[in-house]
Amino acid sequence: MCYEKFLEINEELIQAEDKLEESKQLAEQAMYNLLSNDVEQVTQLCALVDAQLDFHRQTTQVLERLKAQLNDRVEEASTRLRMEHIIKPVLADRVPSARSLVSAENSASVNNASFQPPSVSSSIYPQKQAADGVNWDSSAKAHSSTASFGSPNAPSPMVSVPKPSCRALYDFEAQNEGELDFKEGDVINLISQIDENWYEVH
Repeated sequence: MCYEKFLEINEELIQAEDKLEESKQLAEQAMYNLLSNDVEQVTQLCALVDAQLDFHRQTTQVLERLKAQLNDRVEEASTRLRMEHIIKPVLADRVPSARSLVSAENSASVNNASFQPPSVSSSIYPQKQAADGVNWDSSAKAHSSTASFGSPNAPSPMVSVPKPSCRALYDFEAQNEGELDFKEGDVINLISQIDENWYEVH
């Protein structure tokens, strides 16, 4: 019984040794093949390095050209005359503001109220009165009453009020109903301001 078991174990050891020897031979052959093909592998590695060098060489050339162009731009910008920029209001050059319209109406009403007709003074007749004994004072009063500019209840003479207007800076073609066509340089009379950007004109 023990002898049979010993023979069975011995046979398993022999099989294991055979497999180990076979594996060793395969590994040794693979290492030999790898070392024998060293020239081919190094050649492929050199080709990869050459490709990388060529890529980076082309990239360097592109960057150098870009740098030269940027230097030219910098030199051109440094020699260019710099003009001062003046900020203008949005509506200053197009139409007069509502504040200017109100001020124009107020100034016109003040001028109308301050207008007074000239009065005829009786002091221009003293020598004539002394010369012929005629009461020129009463005649002057009568003359001044007839030469006056109307009774106090009569309406004051009309004073022309300047109408607000603006000059077109560019040509415009009406696209909607109610809009006005105009050309550059046309004078447009303003009636009223509708909102911040629109005016009623004629």
